[in-house]
Amino acid sequence: MPNKRDLTDKGLVLGIKAGEEWAFRAAFDRYYNRLLRFAVSYLHDVGLAEDVAQDTFILLWEYRPNLQENTPNLFAFLIQVVKLKMLNSMEKRRRRYQIEQHLFSRGLRQVELDLHTLQTLNTSIIYLSEIEHLVGDTLAHMPEQTRIIFNLSREQGFSNKEIADQIGKTEKTVEYHISKVLKLLRLRLSDYLMSILLLGGF
Repeated sequence: MPNKRDLTDKGLVLGIKAGEEWAFRAAFDRYYNRLLRFAVSYLHDVGLAEDVAQDTFILLWEYRPNLQENTPNLFAFLIQVVKLKMLNSMEKRRRRYQIEQHLFSRGLRQVELDLHTLQTLNTSIIYLSEIEHLVGDTLAHMPEQTRIIFNLSREQGFSNKEIADQIGKTEKTVEYHISKVLKLLRLRLSDYLMSILLLGGF
């Protein structure tokens, strides 16, 4: 290490190129804050600006064998490195924002579609569909004769006497089968019927 240190930019470049830590520290002390302020003015993020400024000096040290001895202005070299690093950082941020904006726009369109669908939804259709499914499921678990009698009564509109004549049973038998189905349906549909009443009907 020379006794007399050349603290000019050219002297610092020569010292850094030779691997002299004093030259690197002197360059850091001289220019770090200026580079940081420059980075903050464009990045508007102190943490990110600090990373850029520090990475610039790391690159300076790693790049030292390739430094040109006649570099007249070390600050101009460093500011160019900071500029390139900021451009790279900004490009990454821009791509990220574009992706986020695309995802946000797509998400917003989906929310608006769901909102419109929900606003125009007639919930009675859902209830009726559920009730029809429940009735069908209940009948599916009934004996065949009970299903036949109930279908003749409710779906085809035959009277109890007409059904009795068709199946060769008494009217009381027909009434028994119909009553059995209705009793079970009232039990299974009680929650749906209560909700309809609470909501004012459909």
